[in-house]
Order: sequence, then structure tokens, then C-alpha cells
Amino acid sequence: MDTFKFRREIPFIDQGRPWENEDLYSKLVELNYYGIPFQYQPKEMESPDILMAWWQEIGKLKVSFKEISWRNQNEWFITIVEPPVIGVGGWTGPKPFGK
Repeated sequence: MDTFKFRREIPFIDQGRPWENEDLYSKLVELNYYGIPFQYQPKEMESPDILMAWWQEIGKLKVSFKEISWRNQNEWFITIVEPPVIGVGGWTGPKPFGK
């Protein structure tokens, strides 16, 4: 994580679609390794939390990640998002990104 120490921005090669971007994937995986939670952004289809969930769905990311959300300044939540399992919670397998 020394690479990111004291940085406010973490640059990545912005090339192609985010869900296919290996540089972005490696940066998010490294942040996840260090326990950094990703902000819950359900309306932003290319946000880190959505990308991490997609990579879990297709089997590329085989570990859990943390998602942070809040209702107000006194109600913050950290949710651990586990990789999905076919048959659990009605999940039938991966679908195309964004569907």
C-alpha cells in the first residue's frame, strides 16, 4: 500500500470499459486487500462497489469486500459483501454487466 500512501487520488489507466480494465481491477483488489470499504452507490453503474460485485458474480473476484453507506451523520454501516452462490437468495448465475 506504500504506493498509495498519502495520496488523495489513485491513478489507473483509463482505457476501455471499466469492468474490463485490468489496471482498475488490480487497484481495487489492492485497496480491498487493505480493508478499504467502497462507498455504496446503487445509481452509479460503474462505481467501485458495483464493479467489485460484478467481478464476484463472474468468478474473477473470489473474496468478500466491504461496502460503506450511511443514513445520516450518526448512522453509518459497513456491509461485508460475500461472493454469490448459485441457488442462494435466488441467484441463478452471472448476467451481462449492468443487467
